[in-house]
Amino acid sequence: MASISPGDQVYGPAMPSKPVNVKPVMVYLTHEQHAALLKLKDKLDTPVSEQIRRAIDRYLKQMESRK
Repeated sequence: MASISPGDQVYGPAMPSKPVNVKPVMVYLTHEQHAALLKLKDKLDTPVSEQIRRAIDRYLKQMESRK
């Protein structure tokens, strides 16, 4: 087994690249909401953050069409 020394770069599973022009926002979810999003993450291979952005986009379009 190889040993890891200080300064070695260790890579985990590939992380999706960060979308351009985003602002970090803290969102509180219920345990049920988070569990459902995690199931979708595995099924759709889409990060939870992307699922939330898409849901917000749909909501904003719906609200805009009501005006």
